[in-house]
Amino acid sequence: MPKITMPHRHTVRFEDEKVILDFEVELLTDGIVLYESSPKIIRGIYEGSKAEAQEVADWLRSKFRYVEVDTN
Repeated sequence: MPKITMPHRHTVRFEDEKVILDFEVELLTDGIVLYESSPKIIRGIYEGSKAEAQEVADWLRSKFRYVEVDTN
């Protein structure tokens, strides 16, 4: 089971047994933007799977009313 945290207001961290990724986020007045295309690899090998970004987006949706996912 992955662990997802927000250690900084501009970062959401995804951690599992294989990889640790930091995704950049931007707070909005009514929600948050997730920049999913180029996470910072803290540990492990990132295979470019969208699964981690999807789990982060789902986690953000449980915390914020509005979540925009930027794929560029």
